[in-house]
Amino acid sequence: MTARRVLAVFVALVLATAFTPVASAAPAAGTGPFDDSFYTPPSPLPAGKPGDVIRWRTSNAGPRKASVDAWQVMYLSTNALGQPDAVTGTVLVPKNANRATAPIVSFAPGTHGPAFACTPSKMIDIGAFYEQPGLDDLLDAGYAVSVPDYEGYQSAPKTTYVVGRSEGPAVIDGVRAAQRLTAAGLSSTSKIVFRGYSQGGGAAAWAGEQQPTYAPELNLVGIAAGGVPADLVQVTLQLDGKFGFGVFAYALLGLDQAYPELQLDSFLSDNGRAKLAEMKQSACTFELLTTYANQKIAD
Repeated sequence: MTARRVLAVFVALVLATAFTPVASAAPAAGTGPFDDSFYTPPSPLPAGKPGDVIRWRTSNAGPRKASVDAWQVMYLSTNALGQPDAVTGTVLVPKNANRATAPIVSFAPGTHGPAFACTPSKMIDIGAFYEQPGLDDLLDAGYAVSVPDYEGYQSAPKTTYVVGRSEGPAVIDGVRAAQRLTAAGLSSTSKIVFRGYSQGGGAAAWAGEQQPTYAPELNLVGIAAGGVPADLVQVTLQLDGKFGFGVFAYALLGLDQAYPELQLDSFLSDNGRAKLAEMKQSACTFELLTTYANQKIAD
């Protein structure tokens, strides 16, 4: 990650702290709920198909509030074990777009961190999304955009970082949800592009591999995936004890939460368990790169 990218993350997190709303005078239109319980999946999950919308509410869309219509959505998807789950995200449509023909870009976000406060849809809502310039480019070009949060962003977070079999469906089903969200008015035959960098690059690439069998009805015309963490073992060898250790530790956490049989806890010291628990509660990208820099998994 470049110094410029780290600076962008820092600025975004400062903005998030400064502008987090403490209360809402009136609930936004939509199905709600209008507090953080929106992110908690119903139990049991409703019957339906991947991409079906469970609930939605309007989003402030940060700096794009005046130029787009935006909604936070929860939709059915599929986890790494092939089981139904629920994922949240954001759908944004330029006000001047022709909704009958507007292409849809699934903008797979990069690393946001394991804590609930880091959820991409929360960052977009308050204007602290560190990939906002890339999002702006797409909206300015007239594209509708779906931004998945990926699996597990809720008050007791269980995110599945770098787990392609979870991230790919989240990216794909975010598009389906955008097409099925009545308020958005988008076409079921829209041209579709998967786009992402870093974690998002991996998610976009996985979505591209899965789409032909998982969602053959989508009119997929392109995939733009950069900074793809394709060989996780080789990535790991470069991070233990180095600046990016926090990202490595988060990847272990994500894999363990997707595949509980890994039993990561059984390999950790008491200090390691405490650090990962702390990370789940408070670490976004900035903390991963600072608080946890240069540590080692064996410590």
